[in-house]
Amino acid sequence: MWKTIKNNSIKSALTIKLQTVIVLLVIVSVAITFLNNLASVYFVQKRLLTEFAEKDDLAYSSKLASTLDGFFNSAKRELEHTALAASAGMDKPQQLERLTQLVFEQNNFFNSVGIVNRQNIVIAVAPTRLNAIGKNTQINVKNYQLDKTNISQPLYSVMGNLIVMVTAPLKNATGEYQGYVAGTVYLKSRNMLSDMMRNHFHRINTNTVVVSNDGTILYHEEEDKIGSKLAGTILSAIGNHSEGVSEVNQTDGKRVIVGFAKMSAVDWTVITLTTGQTITQAIRQVMLEVLKTTIPVLLITLVFIAIAARKISRPLNKLAECADRMGAPTITQQIDSIRAFYFEAQRLRKMMKTGIGSMHDRIGELHAETLTDPLTGLYNRRALKPYHENLAGSAKIVSLILIDIDRFKFINDTKGHDFGDVVLKRMAGHLRKCTRSSDVIFRIGGDEFLILLPDSTLQEAVQRGRCLLNTCDLFTDDYAANITLSLGVSCFMSERTTLEYAIKMTDIALYQSKQSGRNRLSEIAL
Repeated sequence: MWKTIKNNSIKSALTIKLQTVIVLLVIVSVAITFLNNLASVYFVQKRLLTEFAEKDDLAYSSKLASTLDGFFNSAKRELEHTALAASAGMDKPQQLERLTQLVFEQNNFFNSVGIVNRQNIVIAVAPTRLNAIGKNTQINVKNYQLDKTNISQPLYSVMGNLIVMVTAPLKNATGEYQGYVAGTVYLKSRNMLSDMMRNHFHRINTNTVVVSNDGTILYHEEEDKIGSKLAGTILSAIGNHSEGVSEVNQTDGKRVIVGFAKMSAVDWTVITLTTGQTITQAIRQVMLEVLKTTIPVLLITLVFIAIAARKISRPLNKLAECADRMGAPTITQQIDSIRAFYFEAQRLRKMMKTGIGSMHDRIGELHAETLTDPLTGLYNRRALKPYHENLAGSAKIVSLILIDIDRFKFINDTKGHDFGDVVLKRMAGHLRKCTRSSDVIFRIGGDEFLILLPDSTLQEAVQRGRCLLNTCDLFTDDYAANITLSLGVSCFMSERTTLEYAIKMTDIALYQSKQSGRNRLSEIAL
């Protein structure tokens, strides 16, 4: 009796140990694989998000710098015309008052407009509430180059405002300097310049800053920082470069991505800053989405494996029972009947692979997202290589169509980026409608698209391209716009010609279409 109780206790202890070991081994294996895949996703996404932020910051800084250059060039032309009109009436104060009031009211360039004589005395000003007539501006003509059309560095006006002054000289018929016309832009007040800098369409959690050549902040989202100095670490990274992007470690230890572009009309620099914290938050959001998707599958898999581990322990219990009956006549047959143990072990390995495979599938989906353009849903440039490799094994002849939307930058500038996005989306739908199911469409640039046509001759591709041109009616109703396309078409043997070379040569054909007047197709034989 005691022997039976002892044997039962041993078998019970053995079952618990084995089940625990199997479950722990499975948990450790799955955890290592899961963490490894999670780390891979983290580092890949961090690199991609950082590269995107760098390109985006640089592109936006360049765009805003160009916009501000246009503002100042227009402002200078306005004052030059005003100076010509004022030069003939320097002895007519009422006429000068009307002229300054007219310039002030007819546009939103300036917060104030004034005319100053050669003794630096204000003789006309708008708005009149400034009460500046008769006051000395105390501005040195040579220091501020007032004898020619000029844009000043930031200075404080006689009214105590931090301003930028756009000036045009007044000269008599003999060319003698008589004074100047000045338009002032208050850096801490609402005007067209501040609207341009404030109303920017950019990513959340980024800062746009405009600084002068000495590092004085001329625009900042936090108004109290206007007039102060920008951090020296950022200025050092910019140096004498006209534009660029850099990662800077600030004095507080925080990392920031700096995209910058210098203006041509005035010695200012537009800077777009993305903090490392912004990148971290974006990565954290991606990782949370991965965890939400994979953890439920992982938990279900572990529960199933725990049940399977309990079943796996049963054959070993039977082996223990056989060990107690070593002298039994049928012991050999009983041991042979337990050989299914190895089959069960194989089943366990298979279920582990099933569980972990779910994670790999999800990570594969995340990888596929990096090959897709989020705006149009088309494949992006990264997807070209794998698709070309597939075509190389299944199609000997491949045609290629390069498509560029004519004057797309003008559309963006005149109708806005939101309208430009609509153009791109509808362009994607137009391409899908005009292509076969076997054709593959890519968006490889801002307004540039590429179509791979497997098993299509050059003549067939040209016909397809002309169909795209003739049916390019992308907009109706409130989206009225004259949208035209320029196309380059080629055909190549996938076994003899690389895709890179084919794209390069087709781009030459596309360039010919652009040079020939746009809204046309050019073909090239490879």
